[in-house]
Amino acid sequence: MSNEVDTASILNLPTELHISISQYLAIRPRDIISVLKTCRTLYDVYSQKAIWDTALRIVCQRDALFEPSYPLQSMTVAQLQRAAMGPDLWNRRLRAGSPFVDADVQAQVTTWEDCKARGGGGGKARVYFAPGGRYLFEQSHGAISLWDLGFPVALRSNSADAASSECKFTLVDRVMSQTLDRTTPVVEFAVHPSSDGEWLRLWVVTTPSPSGEYITRSVKYSI
Repeated sequence: MSNEVDTASILNLPTELHISISQYLAIRPRDIISVLKTCRTLYDVYSQKAIWDTALRIVCQRDALFEPSYPLQSMTVAQLQRAAMGPDLWNRRLRAGSPFVDADVQAQVTTWEDCKARGGGGGKARVYFAPGGRYLFEQSHGAISLWDLGFPVALRSNSADAASSECKFTLVDRVMSQTLDRTTPVVEFAVHPSSDGEWLRLWVVTTPSPSGEYITRSVKYSI
C-alpha cells in the first residue's frame, strides 16, 4: 500500500477555473487583491490580464458603467486593476469625507462669469455623463453634442501623458435642435444605456408647441 497521499490544492487548479472563481470575487475587486497577496503562485495567476478583464466587465455590470468607456483590449493589467478598483475607492473616499482634488490643482472654470469670459456665451447648458466618465452629452446653443473626453488621466500608463494637464476633447456627433429662445419650444433630452451596456440611445423631445404637438427624435450610438 502506498504511503503517498494525494492532496488537492487551489494552487493546482487550471487557469480557467481561477477565471471562474474571479467572477465571484470581482463583485468586490479588493478580494482579488487579497488573494494574489497570499503567495507567489496565486500572485502570478491573479495578475493575469484575463482575470482583471473579467473583473472590470463585472464591475461595469454591477455599477451600470458604460463598458465602451474602457478600451479593454489595449489596457494593461495595471490599468485594468485601477479601473476595476476605482468605483470602490471613490465610494470609500466619499464615506471618509476625503477631498477629491489636491490643493495645487486649479479648476479651469470656477464661476459663471468666468465661463462666459472664456467663450461660454450666455446660453444655458445641460450635460449628462455616461456612467464611466468618458462620454459627455452637452445641450447648448440649440444643439446636443456628444463628446469623447478621452482615457482618464489616472488610468494612463505613460507618465508624460498622465502629467499633462491639457484636456483633449473629441466631438463624436452633434444633433441640431430648435434654437432655444422665447418663441420656440425648449428641447429636452434623455440618455438611456442598453441592457448589455454596449450602446447609448439619445432621446430628444420638445415641449408642446402652441398646437400641442411634440417632436421626438432618437439616435443610437454604438461606440
